[in-house]
Amino acid sequence: MLLYWLFSIVCYGQQDELTYPHGKAEATIHTDFFAGSDNGSYKTAFEVKRAYLGYESQLSPHFYTRVTLDIGSPNDQSQYALLRRYAYFKYAYLEYKWKRLTVNFGIIPIYHFNIQEKTWGHRYIYKSVNDEHGLGFTADLGTSIRYEITSTMSVDVSLTNGEGYTRLQSDDRYKAGAGFTGKWQNGIRFRIYGDLSSDEVVQTNLSVFLGCSYFRKGLLGAEFNRNYNDDYRPNYQRT
Repeated sequence: MLLYWLFSIVCYGQQDELTYPHGKAEATIHTDFFAGSDNGSYKTAFEVKRAYLGYESQLSPHFYTRVTLDIGSPNDQSQYALLRRYAYFKYAYLEYKWKRLTVNFGIIPIYHFNIQEKTWGHRYIYKSVNDEHGLGFTADLGTSIRYEITSTMSVDVSLTNGEGYTRLQSDDRYKAGAGFTGKWQNGIRFRIYGDLSSDEVVQTNLSVFLGCSYFRKGLLGAEFNRNYNDDYRPNYQRT
């Protein structure tokens, strides 16, 4: 009996030990069924709008990497566009984490969009406000640094290409951003973020977000966004 008890403890301890690297594959597919009239004729069809395929790996206690392909039809330029599929690297980055500090480099998720989408949690129904109205990008090429001040508050800065993950060409134009995030146990999330990028004029963006999820039964949110010199047009604002 004693030998069996000791053997059980050893086996349990070995199962709890983490080995590096370890990872997992990911796959998310957005599909729907269409039924309706088009030019006087009734049509039905299954549609695959978008698919995400990738792999993530914890390389060590401090290093993590993720590669995700975004497969979809970003530009419906013709009647056959939905029959074609374009693949982009949505995420391809290395993350370093040490205590309260997190550093990302590569094609990185934009933290401002990330927290909104996690609060909303229903991306397959409707995009987040910024994403839907083209007020930024969900991912971009660059680097970001986030520091957790406390367990509920953090600050972050980023320097990115400013063109999004589907346009990675190099130029002399970059986007610098900074934000503050508060996340509390009662489900309330607060975020204030600003960024600027310069061409012939300086384009700036200010975004304030307040969300609340209560008892996992409902969501409530409010957001204000304003672009100054939007699309690098002088004195043109968009809200």
